[in-house]
Amino acid sequence: MRLQGEAAEKPVHCNKSGAYRTFSTMGILNINDIKEGMTLAADVKNKHGNIMIRQGMALTEKHIMLLKAWGIAEADVDGFDRDQLHEDEMKTVSPEVIEAIEKELREFFPPLEGNEIMSEIYRITKKLKIKQVMES
Repeated sequence: MRLQGEAAEKPVHCNKSGAYRTFSTMGILNINDIKEGMTLAADVKNKHGNIMIRQGMALTEKHIMLLKAWGIAEADVDGFDRDQLHEDEMKTVSPEVIEAIEKELREFFPPLEGNEIMSEIYRITKKLKIKQVMES
């Protein structure tokens, strides 16, 4: 299940399962990247169009847990985007560690140019590997 924002200028796209979301140039984050205190830039709706959490709401841990329980995969938040979060994460890890992780992942991933799905899988895998290193 995905979200739909209220802004009329943003086109709505449906996938095969009937889930939908409004595309935006910035702010759509995976639910696992959303943190307490972030503010919704668009209403979060279920697949029937019912508003689950209203635009402008500052998210709490309870909201995030509910979004996960409802199967919401992502949400549009003010002032954040996926690339910004990725850059912020990279600043906390040494270049040597990042290089070692990228070298390891190149053994498993084919060239990613033009392949959005594999690029996203690579991004998530890299993020998880960095998280493992930071926690050890």
